[in-house]
Amino acid sequence: MMASSSSLLQSLHYLQRSYSESLQSSHHHRARGFLGERFLNLSSQWRVYKSDAPFKRRVTCIEWHPTHTNAVAFSSKAGDILLWKYDELGNDFTSDPNTLIKGIGYGHGSVSSMKFHPKNPNCIYTTSIDGTFRLQDFTGKHSNVFLDTQNYHFWWVSFDYCLDYNLLFVGGNTGKGALLSTDGKVIKEFKKLHKSKIKHAQFCHAQSSILTTSSVDRTVQIWDVRMLREDQLGTSVKPLSTLKHNAPVSSSHFDPFSGTRLLTTSQNGELRVYDSFNMWTEPTVTIEHAHKHFQHLTDITATWHPLYDNVCVIGRYPRTSADKQIRGVDLISLDSGKKAGHIYSPHVTGIMSVNKFNRTGEVLASGEGCRILVWKLPSGLEFKRQVNGSDSTSVPGLSGEASTGARRKRKREPSKDNTAVKKLKQKMACEAVTVTTIRKRKK
Repeated sequence: MMASSSSLLQSLHYLQRSYSESLQSSHHHRARGFLGERFLNLSSQWRVYKSDAPFKRRVTCIEWHPTHTNAVAFSSKAGDILLWKYDELGNDFTSDPNTLIKGIGYGHGSVSSMKFHPKNPNCIYTTSIDGTFRLQDFTGKHSNVFLDTQNYHFWWVSFDYCLDYNLLFVGGNTGKGALLSTDGKVIKEFKKLHKSKIKHAQFCHAQSSILTTSSVDRTVQIWDVRMLREDQLGTSVKPLSTLKHNAPVSSSHFDPFSGTRLLTTSQNGELRVYDSFNMWTEPTVTIEHAHKHFQHLTDITATWHPLYDNVCVIGRYPRTSADKQIRGVDLISLDSGKKAGHIYSPHVTGIMSVNKFNRTGEVLASGEGCRILVWKLPSGLEFKRQVNGSDSTSVPGLSGEASTGARRKRKREPSKDNTAVKKLKQKMACEAVTVTTIRKRKK
């Protein structure tokens, strides 16, 4: 007999809670919280390390290479996919500095989602407005088309894979979904999982059978793929939980640590955090943020930091023209629900819709229109402890393309302990001793 939705949610909550409690009780969790605060305090020091403009159409997706921290893939509205190796990677990687997969052009070539193959990093999965879900090879040897709607009114939008079950889930623009094996064989198709476009899909790493889908129908739904089925009328089973929002939802991400929290981004400028401790019923944190939706702009979505479980990153699109000077990338503290950091450069004035940290959290990749950027902390950044206990940072200089015009000369104040002051004090002391001796002799 199939278990009920409530019992499955309870079992999921129990498994995730036990894992989360083990993290909470460890010293690593406390150390990570401290480092997270330090990371937020240094956000204003980030600089553009390198930038380029390889596309004629705007950037749509960013995906970091799973094994090389200095390689990142960007996709465009025209269907082009660039594997950008912005630093030396060694002889074990392809010798070409960059690899470009050419798209079919503006109109129907736009890549809506992509992700590297988990076992073959030279290949990448993509969904496109041309109606295909395919596995493409950066070496140019082969490319497999798994799904093709052959219909310009219906296309695949989002997907994710689950290694434990060797499954691929793909979501379409009409609310349709499909389950495939990792080699591309269709297992099941579903006519109506949502009432409208499925913008984002993700499996939970803590419980591999749990899937979350975000839709334009203003809902986020949590499914158990073992229960996904349809009756003869094409009616799908009810999800484990339905999270209603006030606007279309662009993304929903499980936290990368325990999988007990879900971060959602809706198009009305709202971020929400749901928790399994509340059985995914009501948001524990709701954050108002300046990221308004625009038809000809890639959807702005928030993503977790890979190392700090209380930090997310999201691009900023101010609602008024007077706020143009604060465009950039915001770091949000999910504990306080407020903006805790801001990454900004006066040389970058556009809107950075897509932003994603690499797996070590040391580099941030951003897409600003047709331009691609990589942000880093300046090399040689050192921490110094002041007498009053507050932290100060010393930035010796910037490297990369953003160094020009970014340095500011600071006036050096004379130190009280330098050599000149010491000599002056010694001279004054000697003169005082001499005057005292003369006075004693007169008496």
